[in-house]
Amino acid sequence: MTDLLDRLIDSPGLFIGGGDGVGSGQFIGRFRVTVLPSGTAVAIDYEAYGQENLLQHAEHTVVSRDPEGRLTMVAVHSESPMPAFLTEQSGGFFLDLEPRGPYMLAIQVAFDGDELAYSWWWASQGEELVERSRALMYRLEPAGR
Repeated sequence: MTDLLDRLIDSPGLFIGGGDGVGSGQFIGRFRVTVLPSGTAVAIDYEAYGQENLLQHAEHTVVSRDPEGRLTMVAVHSESPMPAFLTEQSGGFFLDLEPRGPYMLAIQVAFDGDELAYSWWWASQGEELVERSRALMYRLEPAGR
């Protein structure tokens, strides 16, 4: 069975859909997967737009393998001046093992080739992580069109 990174490498393109989140309310999500020149990693560009067509969240994330073969994410996003370095714990659930700041962060990705669910989890240090935002998006166009 292929892992998340292999599935993303095999299925780049643009995904659009809706989401909801604590604090953000309902939003429209736009998610683009691009295979990087090495062919061994992907870039994810994700944006969430609120009801008044306002940009609520912007993110650029790279998913790759570390030297031990574990899947990792480096997420640069609009809510923090510092990138988050996350490691897959299991089945598309990535956790920032060394939080830099007052919050713990996790990102969860479920992807089957045409449907993509993308969730942000966070909590104050010492509290339980809770899913705070989730988008369910569908393939609008494969890469190369």
